[in-house]
Amino acid sequence: MPFPNFLIIGTQEAETRYLSRLIGQHPEIFTLSQETHFFDKSANFEKGLAWYKSHFSKVTSETAIGECTADYCCVNGRGDEGRLPNVHQNIYEAFPDMKLIFVLRNPVARAISAVNRITNEGKLSPLLDINELLIGPKNNLLKRYGVIENGYYYQQIDAFLRFFKRNQILFLIFEEEIEINISNGLEKIFEFMGVDKHFKIGPLSHESGPLQRTKAGMILSYYFPQAKKLALKADKLFKKPAKEKWPNRYTLATLFKMYQPENEKLFAFLDRTVPAWFTLDL
Repeated sequence: MPFPNFLIIGTQEAETRYLSRLIGQHPEIFTLSQETHFFDKSANFEKGLAWYKSHFSKVTSETAIGECTADYCCVNGRGDEGRLPNVHQNIYEAFPDMKLIFVLRNPVARAISAVNRITNEGKLSPLLDINELLIGPKNNLLKRYGVIENGYYYQQIDAFLRFFKRNQILFLIFEEEIEINISNGLEKIFEFMGVDKHFKIGPLSHESGPLQRTKAGMILSYYFPQAKKLALKADKLFKKPAKEKWPNRYTLATLFKMYQPENEKLFAFLDRTVPAWFTLDL
């Protein structure tokens, strides 16, 4: 039975699933259409490697075989939401020669996007103020989702490097090699995987996302989780999507200052800086 030799391990909110679909067009690459959450979720990990490998039964002649689960980069978790604390070690013990792809996005933008996604999913009240969630008295509500902690990329990288060699990990900057110049990012991935780096990927639309949530629909989802159908009806009835939550200038400045030491370690490690990580437009 074929087994994977590469993983797209993160980060969250960096269009990694879209990237996985893109590279899956390459004739030498096989990727799964869905995240497996094998190495990071206890319920799946307990099913064993045979269960995991069965996901790759449709592999034919592809030489690069893998999957994308963005939560794999979230190391040292506390077990919230069934998350295993040593995902990096789990990967290594199963596949020590695994190649890893890490897409890094401005941690401030990623945190804001994560708050909106979690609210959209009905896990946070849409009535909460995003400033209080990110840096204020409601910050404790984000801890179980690692919204702030998951932006400390150097800590995550350091954890993986305790097991994997540096040349086993490819680091891409979302703003530069995915958002602006996807061709450059794809070429780096193909070269990293040892497949034809000159293969041209055809146009591919983004997957249609979930129904745009209305404020009424999200309120019902959070306060009455058993009324899922009613919440969806509210989304269709009111139609006008809720505005994305966006923090004020003080919160943004605080977040940038919070992530600065970690970003500086990351830039030194990568031997490059990312201008797009120094500001966000209001």
